Amino acid sequence: MFHAVGVGMVPRNQVSGEQVESYMDQEKDKRRQLLHKFLQSCSISKVKVDTILIESDLVAKAILDLIPILQITNLIIGANKSHLRYGM
Repeated sequence: MFHAVGVGMVPRNQVSGEQVESYMDQEKDKRRQLLHKFLQSCSISKVKVDTILIESDLVAKAILDLIPILQITNLIIGANKSHLRYGM
């Protein structure tokens, strides 16, 4: 896994734990700001929105299980890049 440090990307194992944590915090904040903008836009448009944070080893199954329980009709999903699998 690579992380942005200064002006470039370096392998995670070549930076300190503090640098990795700082980078991860910055990325989490970016996602939080983007979600906030989306929620504001929905509010202005009078679109009802609920957010759910799913923490599971089987996220796809957890989402599928919640759809009928919560009667979900529209679903927008965001994912942390560090959890995406490359080369699939």
